[in-house]
Amino acid sequence: MYDLVILGGGPGGLRAAELAAAAGLKTVLIEKDRLGGVCLNRGCIPTKALYAHIVGGKGPREGLWSRVEAVMDKLRQGSATALRMAGAKMVRGTGTVTQWEGEKKVSVRKEDGSEEEITGARLLLATGARSVRPSFGGNDLPEVLTGDWAITDPALWDPERNGEVRTVAVLGAGVIAMEMAMMLQDLGKQVLLLKHSDQILRRLDGDIKKKTVQILKKRGTLMRDYVRLQEASPSDGKLILRGTSKDEPFEETCDRLILASSMEPVLDGFGLENSPVKTVKGAIAVDSSQRTSVEGVYAVGDCTGGAMLAHLAEYHALAAVSSMTGGNYTVDYDAVPACVFM
Repeated sequence: MYDLVILGGGPGGLRAAELAAAAGLKTVLIEKDRLGGVCLNRGCIPTKALYAHIVGGKGPREGLWSRVEAVMDKLRQGSATALRMAGAKMVRGTGTVTQWEGEKKVSVRKEDGSEEEITGARLLLATGARSVRPSFGGNDLPEVLTGDWAITDPALWDPERNGEVRTVAVLGAGVIAMEMAMMLQDLGKQVLLLKHSDQILRRLDGDIKKKTVQILKKRGTLMRDYVRLQEASPSDGKLILRGTSKDEPFEETCDRLILASSMEPVLDGFGLENSPVKTVKGAIAVDSSQRTSVEGVYAVGDCTGGAMLAHLAEYHALAAVSSMTGGNYTVDYDAVPACVFM
């Protein structure tokens, strides 16, 4: 039996595994996909790697996609090495919690179809988050990409393969939407920003918002406010978007639509459905030590809601492992840094 079973290998789960194993806890981490979660594989890392080349001019654009993939692969290898050096075990497969009270039990289905039952004295949930896919006709078309997967499409970002994409609509006005809009424009694409209100970068300072709007207008970004999408339909290789803006009907044409309006915690697919773990507003409820409502069960990172930031997830992990090992570290939410690349 393990001292700690971790479900999810993103920034929070990885950090918790390293800290717990280093503290002497027998630790196992279960991950169904690649280490690093959204941040490393579909978020922060590929976005900033692309940004450095597209906007920052770091190196030629030829071979850009291969270089970005090499960055991610190197960091994934580094994460696996860090786990191994800390003494934590990794199990590849989809974990489902089958017993919450007392001794924790997780059934892991592996790629070859076999199953393994893992037991532990404690359980840490690091199941992450995903982009919200708004409800409208055609929201599942191949040309409609969610914000947490859009960055992985070479037909959108690779200068050597994206010639057919000329116009991109971006639904949202947060950090993900703004960074993608800026990079797409520097790739020579026409960007249409579809905003749910008349605001951008909701959580940032007013002066930053004002400056950003000036930059957008100077770059020729098209913007619509108070948008409610009703339909996306294919037509001659294009997407026809229909909806309302300020309660007035509109129709726009684009090659791709990116849904980057918001993220939601992943609370399904791991045995969390109908579990005794308390949730609040669609997120796992935790105390200052990341303890959930179930004894011996902790949660860190995006699945707990709030600011969904990789570095915050790592500090959640520090608080959780500190609690497990007799410490009293807690996160100071007034000192959590955040940024947006423009």
